[in-house]
Amino acid sequence: MTSEASALPAGASARTPVKGYKWISREIEDLDPEQDFARIWALTIIYYADETLVNLLYATGMPRFTQSPFGSELLMRRSRKAKDLKHERANDTLSHFWRWFEYGPAHVETWRSLEQVNRIHDAMSKLVVEAFTRDDFIYTTAWLGTFLHRFRLFLGLPGFSEKQKIAAHHFWRDIMAMMRGPDGYVQGYPADFAAMEAFVDEFEKRPWPKTETGRELAAYVVDQFNEAQLPKPLWGLGRQVVLTVQSKRIRDLHQMGDPNPIAAWLIKRALFAKVWVGENLLPDPEMNAPELARSKGETANQHREPRMVAASACPFHSLGQRPPAGRKASVESGSGAHEDRP
Repeated sequence: MTSEASALPAGASARTPVKGYKWISREIEDLDPEQDFARIWALTIIYYADETLVNLLYATGMPRFTQSPFGSELLMRRSRKAKDLKHERANDTLSHFWRWFEYGPAHVETWRSLEQVNRIHDAMSKLVVEAFTRDDFIYTTAWLGTFLHRFRLFLGLPGFSEKQKIAAHHFWRDIMAMMRGPDGYVQGYPADFAAMEAFVDEFEKRPWPKTETGRELAAYVVDQFNEAQLPKPLWGLGRQVVLTVQSKRIRDLHQMGDPNPIAAWLIKRALFAKVWVGENLLPDPEMNAPELARSKGETANQHREPRMVAASACPFHSLGQRPPAGRKASVESGSGAHEDRP
């Protein structure tokens, strides 16, 4: 691996010039998760996932990331972007996610994105500092790292392999090493994938209070998913999809209601079929989703280039280097402190 800005992204299709009919699982099996974790994560996520699935991750994730009443208060009452500009808010977040997934934690493009997100968090924490606790940061990334594994198990598919679990942990551990909150760089990331799952479970069992802002936010992300992914006659179905994938505990917390049992049964089987056919019958894609979007000129919405700082402004100086405990980055105050909290 290399830290040079010109290095290939971890997920680049050019890393595997000869593909074959089913090449992704074979390549994952040939990789070392201790060294090649960014490549394994990219192969797991950005070759099979499409914009609808990633938008579903956002619609499912935002109510989880705002279980604390301070998070929904920030987004609904203070910044209001999730309410007033819901599609821009979603695409701001998802464009950063795609960047991290494609390039990996060791690439300067990810550093540029992460430092932009850090500056946004710095600005937003001045509005509601309680929304940016250490546990909120860790929960968000631990949930993102374990979501697809749990989603697969929920559908009745095999979960992550041991290599994928190691890769998921190392990927998000290194992403988190470059994130800072009001007290500096976030410390104490879970030690492995099992600890990530345990942290998610413990966080979700806390006695979070029901709030009107939480209910409003959950409703807005359902609306955003529907408007972005489905024609209006299917919006009722889209709501059932989000409710089916969302956990019962989160649905109750944010007063979302439960899915229709028959619709939920059909949706689970349809999602199972979609994922199973893609992985077992169809040929593996030769390009990842961001590359495919760029090849078609579809570089808006989720695949637009996120606002990022200049490479020279990144405080992450070498491949794999983690900021010392408690260090505050010495970075110039840049523009772009608009609200786009992942």
